[in-house]
Amino acid sequence: MGFNKIYIDATTIIRAWKYNGAQGIADLYIKYDGIIMSDSVAARIGNIMDKEVSLEDKKKTLEVFITMMLEGLVKIK
Repeated sequence: MGFNKIYIDATTIIRAWKYNGAQGIADLYIKYDGIIMSDSVAARIGNIMDKEVSLEDKKKTLEVFITMMLEGLVKIK
């Protein structure tokens, strides 16, 4: 068994969103042992995934956040 890590940035998140929606983004944060967040978008989504709520609530929040980000309502640094 190895240690599975992933580098996550806005591009990775948008790609996961296009292919699998909120579940694709959640999978990025759930299926790996180590997550290296490369930008503020990845960190914000990491904060959503760290909350003590159900996975369904996390996915609903992800949908709202990504939609706002793609519409330009959330600033990306």
